[in-house]
Amino acid sequence: MPKNKASKALINSMKMPERGDASGLFNRKVINGKDNDSYYAENPTSATFSVVVDGKTEFDSTRWTEVSGLSFTVSVVEHQEGGENGFVHKFPGPLSFPNITLTRGVTPNDGFHEWIKSIEPTGNAPKQRVVPRFNVSINLLSARGTDILRTWTLRDAFPVSWTGPSFTASSDSYLTEQLVLAHHGFTVETKERPKPQAKKSLADIKKEAAQRQSAMLTERLKNKAKHAVMKGAGTVAKAALQQTAKESVKEAFEETY
Repeated sequence: MPKNKASKALINSMKMPERGDASGLFNRKVINGKDNDSYYAENPTSATFSVVVDGKTEFDSTRWTEVSGLSFTVSVVEHQEGGENGFVHKFPGPLSFPNITLTRGVTPNDGFHEWIKSIEPTGNAPKQRVVPRFNVSINLLSARGTDILRTWTLRDAFPVSWTGPSFTASSDSYLTEQLVLAHHGFTVETKERPKPQAKKSLADIKKEAAQRQSAMLTERLKNKAKHAVMKGAGTVAKAALQQTAKESVKEAFEETY
């Protein structure tokens, strides 16, 4: 065993946390109480997301299993300057946005298929298509699924491909279908999270406890007066009603302290 204090301190610092504090290894921003306003204090994962298609209410209850293709690329325009052999001038060109692929389990809802069929020309009229476009919001949710942390909104999205489920007798996996969307880019919005409340002092905790007890005593006196009136005991009712909130607060503080 080490005999000096420095060696003991080093060994103590290398010890694993207690069983109840094991989460601190992976979630120190919540445990240490210093970074609770951090964006990642909500512990978002790849499984905590939702997709909302504006104007398509049939997708409101859809449980999405996967979203992919959320990215963009800046093309590069090159220009060779005459007499300059050391490098080629490069300038940023247009942005390009790949298609987004939405995947969900097969349900009785035919929304995917109907959406892509809506752009199909019909009859003998010239094949002029009126493409219905919608904004699609991809939301990153908190671990509990109650708060939206960030939203990517696809502009003017419309379907370009639909893939149905694959069947095989050698597997019993869940059936899925995919819808591929083209779009005109996306915007990103990070939601502002409320600031964590400051830690309450012991005096504030005692004060709140006294206020709660005062409210309970006041309600008890009111009920006592009400029952006294119902019984016809006017004198008792009058005495009970004369008990003010100030007296009840004083009594509560005396019982608390």
